[in-house]
Amino acid sequence: MVAGPLSQGRLTARLTKARELRPALPRTANDVQGVSPRVSPWGRHPSCRECNFSSTGVTGCGDGRRRGMIAPVGTGLNHVSVVAHDLEASRRFYVDELGLEQLPTPDFGFPVVWLRAGDRQVHLFERPGEPPSHAHFGLEIGEFMPVYRRMKELGALDHVTFGNAVYELPGGGVQLYVRDPAGNLVELDHPDASTIPRDEVPEYMRLADVRPQEGEAAHATLWHAHGRR
Repeated sequence: MVAGPLSQGRLTARLTKARELRPALPRTANDVQGVSPRVSPWGRHPSCRECNFSSTGVTGCGDGRRRGMIAPVGTGLNHVSVVAHDLEASRRFYVDELGLEQLPTPDFGFPVVWLRAGDRQVHLFERPGEPPSHAHFGLEIGEFMPVYRRMKELGALDHVTFGNAVYELPGGGVQLYVRDPAGNLVELDHPDASTIPRDEVPEYMRLADVRPQEGEAAHATLWHAHGRR
């Protein structure tokens, strides 16, 4: 005899009974301790040691993985890639003029050079094409005046793209805009504007004099990481 379809009421009753009989297994250490975990959109429990102290920092705990969630993967910048029209000319600019260190580079089948910039990297690769007009990346410089004078001597200062080549930022740092040999826009950042003799830098301008910096803008800084500035 073939059973007919269950009525909605009978089906609901069976599902409820099945849930009652299913053993309640702890999902994480928090559950064992009686803590009700709150799952973030990325599958991490804010109070969970397994989530917050994972050696990888990207997987979350087992419960988050079972839910098919992943933690944020953008935990830090690793490198930027920059087009070079003449790879050797660009290499000399970044190594000889800006002090980056050339690194061993894999063979990709086309000209590439990897450079160390602090604990990050800049990758140069030879390709044709025009550089972006405004998109850029920033490199920190330990001393402003020697770099400024050398960039000016090379004719590398960019006075046009953002209206000026040198700006003092609200947080007390200074940004210097230059173009590399391929025409890429590079921002050179120095943390202490007080060390710069303004009478020797005719391009010097305070951003606050161009646009008033109010609210959070008045406290903006490029040096928030690792407690710097």
